Amino acid sequence: MSELPKGMSLKKFNDLPTTRAILYYLDSDEEGENKIEYEVGQSVSVYASKEGRKGVDPNDLWYAIIECIRVDKRARASEHFWVKIRWYWRADFEEPIFKKASQSDSRLLCMGRQELLESDLSIWAEAKVLAGENNPQLL
Repeated sequence: MSELPKGMSLKKFNDLPTTRAILYYLDSDEEGENKIEYEVGQSVSVYASKEGRKGVDPNDLWYAIIECIRVDKRARASEHFWVKIRWYWRADFEEPIFKKASQSDSRLLCMGRQELLESDLSIWAEAKVLAGENNPQLL
């Protein structure tokens, strides 16, 4: 999930322009226009990517905050929008990195089931982790 665009170095990726927000128009059978706006500083939920996953398991829902949005305007770009997200930890998070962190940070041992704690782990991901296969546009 945190790979750079194909054929692009880290330096070129860091030179891509940024934007404060993107807008997704959602495909819907209902009348009217459904849209979702994502902006820097917004907390979001992301379904964890799992190979061979069929359907959606609520336990696979992860939470993060958007730190930055980059725009790849190349005509041949496979994904035009990239988001830098910083993860929140949950008390029932099963990832090994959380287990290791929880051993060294006593705050994680006292967390309730509905609480989130902002982590220091950030990744770059394709913006489609936010809204699936819907098409985003700049605001």
